[in-house]
Amino acid sequence: MRARSRLLLRKIMLWRKDRTLCQTVSKHFKRRSLILKRLKEREEEKEYRDYFRKQRSAKIDLPPYLTKNSWEHELNFKLWITKGARFNAARRCEEMDNYGMWANTILSSYLIIVGLIPYFPHPIFKTISPELLGFGTTSLSVLLLAQTLIVTSRHYQLQARSHHDCALKIGHLYDVLRQAKEIKDDRKKRAEISRVTKEYEALLPNYANHFPIDHDMFQTLKPTWFKLGCWKVFRIKARYYFHTRCIMDAVILLGVLLIILGVWRGSLINSSV
Repeated sequence: MRARSRLLLRKIMLWRKDRTLCQTVSKHFKRRSLILKRLKEREEEKEYRDYFRKQRSAKIDLPPYLTKNSWEHELNFKLWITKGARFNAARRCEEMDNYGMWANTILSSYLIIVGLIPYFPHPIFKTISPELLGFGTTSLSVLLLAQTLIVTSRHYQLQARSHHDCALKIGHLYDVLRQAKEIKDDRKKRAEISRVTKEYEALLPNYANHFPIDHDMFQTLKPTWFKLGCWKVFRIKARYYFHTRCIMDAVILLGVLLIILGVWRGSLINSSV
């Protein structure tokens, strides 16, 4: 307390003696505090920049097979991930063929049901006009024809078999490469790896490529290794659903909604009468 009072007395004495000097000193200290404040802000900005730079570098980090700069590890990774993507492509094509078959069956059932409506004696069905029945029958026939043409033109069964055969052959090359890694003679090891590389390069042009969604779905099986979060996995599976089942589920659901709407409208008309 005494020290502060002494300091205040000295400031007052200094102010009385030389006001210009006191103003200069105060300006100097204000400038110094402003400079320190700016330096602190710059240090904080630098820390933030370093933090975000580390985050970006972690996201765009090189895959593990490229860090070692070894063709052996890179070929091992290519065989492994291409094999998994081709198996997923085969499964996707099988699902598309299966869903297409179910969609055609259900649309055919809808068409038969709509054609039988005039023969039902219930009052609800008698309120449906012939024009509406004709429109429903024609619409279902067009949908069935379009669905049948799309499914048959894609040849999903042939695609599934092709992708599956390619995956099996790549899997065989992957096993051969894994066995070649255990060869102690470097010359024989390099020769075996070169042979696997040539067979792999000659194999790929003989088969159609898989879709990017097949590669992404394979990554969801190893989310920790590929550094995928829960939201990323959910987005990939959602895109896979829109690539496979979405249209067919929409077609089936549309038919159910139309039937429910027709029955509900008929019941309203019947109740009003």
